[in-house]
Amino acid sequence: MKTVFQNEYVTMFYDEENSILIDVWTEKTEDMSDEEFKNALREGWLKAMTAHQIKYALTDTTKFCYVIVPDIQEWIVKDIFRKAEEVALLKQAMLVSEDFIANVSIE
Repeated sequence: MKTVFQNEYVTMFYDEENSILIDVWTEKTEDMSDEEFKNALREGWLKAMTAHQIKYALTDTTKFCYVIVPDIQEWIVKDIFRKAEEVALLKQAMLVSEDFIANVSIE
């Protein structure tokens, strides 16, 4: 596995043998701006997807603290996920914290 993108908020690894991109987000995402988040997805995630024709993605958000507001959620679907699917992405999985599951069950 090789590192294809890294900043203070996320490290992205590419496993060529299995055609998978693994991104691991840190707790520092609590201080991340919208532009920093978008940049990580554009310059890291989407660029890796495009360059390597990656079929699978695993996103580890167990320490992710950034709140993704509805406008950003729509941007992700339209400008990131759809473009990745056009290139090669077949499946994506996300690891979430137990706290996330607890909060969803309360809501």
